[in-house]
Amino acid sequence: MLKRTVLLFVIILGVSPALAQDAPSLDRLDWMIGTWRFEDRAMPAAGFDYAEAGERICTRVLDGRYIQCISTGHTEQSQRTYIHYWTWNDAQARFELISLFGNTPVRSLAYGTVSEDGRVIELSDDPYDEDGSLFQSHYRIEYDGLGSFVWESRRGPAGEAPLDAVRFREESTRLNEQ
Repeated sequence: MLKRTVLLFVIILGVSPALAQDAPSLDRLDWMIGTWRFEDRAMPAAGFDYAEAGERICTRVLDGRYIQCISTGHTEQSQRTYIHYWTWNDAQARFELISLFGNTPVRSLAYGTVSEDGRVIELSDDPYDEDGSLFQSHYRIEYDGLGSFVWESRRGPAGEAPLDAVRFREESTRLNEQ
């Protein structure tokens, strides 16, 4: 019995690193690390006017397990701070974005995929109720590899493909690397 237990333990040790290497890595998002200037605008599909500009600083935190992005945005009337935490969730086998906002008690959890080269991120959040109907937001981020990215937000009925109309569009340009 002891031989079988030791053999099983050795097999698990030998297989585990191989399994870990097959999992996507948060390293795909290292291009985010640095300081960014952003401009975020509501598009006609949002149904209201909104424009925010500001700065975002992204760093690795918590032993490198997360990329933390702290953003401070300004509108004509106010300022707000919000934080994004990007990570790879081993248990769920997915990339996740946890967002906290200083101007509202709402938190957001979005999850999805990152392309192998890290340049395209596609996420959806948990469904939410709006006037008795369930909706879901969908996000697509495209990095050009040269120091800028575009983040587009859409929404649609929960569980369905997003509507074509972009509700918000953020354009970000790198100021420096950390």
